[in-house]
Amino acid sequence: DFLKNDPYIVALVGEQQKRTDAKMMKDDPVWNQDLQFLVFTPQCHVLLWAWDWDKSSGDDFMGEAYFQTTGQPGHDTIETDPIWLDVRQRSCRPMDYHLFVSGRIKVSWKLEDITPREFRS
Repeated sequence: DFLKNDPYIVALVGEQQKRTDAKMMKDDPVWNQDLQFLVFTPQCHVLLWAWDWDKSSGDDFMGEAYFQTTGQPGHDTIETDPIWLDVRQRSCRPMDYHLFVSGRIKVSWKLEDITPREFRS
């Protein structure tokens, strides 16, 4: 469809990758979806890729956003207020330079220490 997007987000944390559901025919999607990753430090690099799902022609890359989680080791739970990230456009092919995608993604994260207490230092 040339008028509406069917966006979804791919989140990458280290070697792990998860994706949201595609929101069909939405230009202002809301996911409210939890993606869980196993991490070993409270400081993690998170890369978010925005994609437009296409049934017949292959999905189109729309842009990316990046953030780093923060926190101090030794806390059971670290939870943040939501933040807004700007989506940076990145075209993979010269013929796509006319496609201007802009937007923001609102994210929040929670880090939970799942290590049994007897094994924590």
